[in-house]
Amino acid sequence: KQYIRMEIFFFMGLSALALIHLSEIGILSILGLWHGVASSIDHAIVVIGGIYTTIGSEQAVASLPSRYRILAVVLSMSSLFCFAWSTAVMMDMMRMYRKVRPLDEAT
Repeated sequence: KQYIRMEIFFFMGLSALALIHLSEIGILSILGLWHGVASSIDHAIVVIGGIYTTIGSEQAVASLPSRYRILAVVLSMSSLFCFAWSTAVMMDMMRMYRKVRPLDEAT
């Protein structure tokens, strides 16, 4: 197949976007642990990951020290922009994919 390299690069691009978001959660979790937002790394990943993906529970936010509660708002808003950017990149990748491999040739 002549499109296999393009499909591999497409998959690698999507994987890179996912790894970027997971890396952000990891880095923010380490920083959160360092600054006392959470007591252990697994708790930090759950709290920061929940806030980052905007599915954080009210208990997780309530368990934050009072000086870090604004972190939930700031982090969730910034992560929404990151996800929007990723969506735009994925849509552009799909546009390029369809330009190179039209629908009638894809089957």
